[in-house]
Amino acid sequence: MTNGKKMLAVTLTAVLTTANAFPALASGNDTTLSTDSAVAGIAFNISAYNENADNKDKGVADVVNAATGVKETEKAASDSKEDTKKAEETEKAEDTKAETKEETEKETSPYENIAITQVSNYVNIRKKPNTDSEILGKIYDNAAATILKTVDGEDGKWYYIKSGSVKGYMKAEYFVTGEDAEKIAKEVGNVLCKTTATTLRLREKASTDSTTIDLLAEGSVYSVLKENVKDKDGNKFLKVLVSEGEDGESDVKGYISADYAEVYVEFEKAISIEEEKAELERQAELKRQEEEAAAAAANASSGSSSSSSSGKSSSSGKSSSSSSGSSKSSSGGSGTGAAIAAKAQQYAGWLPYVWGGSSLSSGADCSGFTMSVYAAYGISLPHSSSAQASGGRSISSSELQPGDLVFYGSGGISHVAIYIGGGQICHEANSRRDCTIDSIGYCGTPVKYVTYTH
Repeated sequence: MTNGKKMLAVTLTAVLTTANAFPALASGNDTTLSTDSAVAGIAFNISAYNENADNKDKGVADVVNAATGVKETEKAASDSKEDTKKAEETEKAEDTKAETKEETEKETSPYENIAITQVSNYVNIRKKPNTDSEILGKIYDNAAATILKTVDGEDGKWYYIKSGSVKGYMKAEYFVTGEDAEKIAKEVGNVLCKTTATTLRLREKASTDSTTIDLLAEGSVYSVLKENVKDKDGNKFLKVLVSEGEDGESDVKGYISADYAEVYVEFEKAISIEEEKAELERQAELKRQEEEAAAAAANASSGSSSSSSSGKSSSSGKSSSSSSGSSKSSSGGSGTGAAIAAKAQQYAGWLPYVWGGSSLSSGADCSGFTMSVYAAYGISLPHSSSAQASGGRSISSSELQPGDLVFYGSGGISHVAIYIGGGQICHEANSRRDCTIDSIGYCGTPVKYVTYTH
C-alpha cells in the first residue's frame, strides 16, 4: 500500500470511529459541538489525503469506495437506510414539537386557571379552608381570581386563590371555571387600552389617510370596541370608545394605531382588609376636605355680604368700592370649587355610568354627574353638557381652578368633566367604565372651560 493509501485508511478509520462515538453526526443532526469537531476532523484528514495520495486524479468518492470495498449497490442501500432513519427521526421530532406546542398553549391559556365568582354580593377570602378561619379580604360578584391549588376543606372542595393583592381560600362552589369562566369573562371583563404616544391621533376610519377627530393624551385609558382592524397596507388599528353622548348618538369614538397602545383585559378583583380600610380613610379625608372647603367658601361669602351691606350705608363711592370688593371676593371663592373637586373624587372607581342618570348612588351620565355634584353646593345646573357650557363664565385654560367644568366635542359640545387640579379631570366617561379620574387630554383637546364658582 502506498503512503497515500495508508493515510486514507487511517482517515476512514477515524471517520467511522467518530460517527460511532457521536450518533448526532451519523444521524445528520448538526446541533452539537461534538459534530462540529468531527466534521472539522474529516476536512483535515481528507486534505491530508489529497496532499499524499498517489492517484490524485481520482475523485475522493472513488478512492473512498475503492479503499473500503463498498459497492455502489451497498452504498445505495446504506444511503436509503440512512434516509429512512433521518425521516423517522424528523417525524418524531415534529411530533415532539407539536406536543410541546400544544402543552405550551394549554399552559398559557388565559382562562386555564381563572375562576370567576358567581355570588349574590361578596364572599370572604380566608387564611385556611374553613369558615372559622381569619378573613383576609373580600371578593365580589363577577370578579376574577387565579386558582393556585385545590384542597379538601370544610364541607368539600376549596380553592387557594390569588386575586388582586389577596391570597387565601374560598369554597369552590362560589366559582365557575374552564369554558364557563371563559364565557362569563368575555361578558364581565373590560377590554381596555393605554396610549403610549405623547399625542395620538383619533381617526374617523382605520387608515393613516383618514380624518383626525382629535389628539389623545399619553397614558390615557380607553374602552376597546374592536381589535385587529387593518387598513389596505396592513397597519393595525383599535376602535375605541372615548365618551358617550347624552343623546345616545353623539358618542366620541374612532380608531387609533395599535402600535401606540397597550391592550389588556380588566376584571374586578378582591380587596384586602387593609385596602378596604385605606379606601374608607381616603373617602373620609376627601369628605373632610370637602366640608372644610365648603365652610371656607361660606365664611368668605358671609364676609363679602357683610362688607357689601356696610358699603350700602356709606357714600356711593364707598359702596362701589365695597361692591367691587365683594365681586373680587366672589371671584376668589375657590373654597366651593375645591369642595366640588373633593366631592367628585369620592365617586371615582365605583359610581357606574348610567345614560340619562343623575344619581350619586346608583349612577349618572357625564352632565348628570356634574349637575348632582354641583347641586350639593346650591349651584343649579341643567342636565345637558351643551346647556352647562352656555351658563357660568367662560374662562381660559390659564384661569382653570379645581371645581371648574371642562367641555369636549367635535362640531359641538358632547362631554363635560370636573377639573380637580394637577392636569386631571373626574368624570363619567362611558358605560364601559365607572366614574374615573383621567388626564385633561383624555377626550382630546378641551373646547371650552367654564366656572360657576369664581
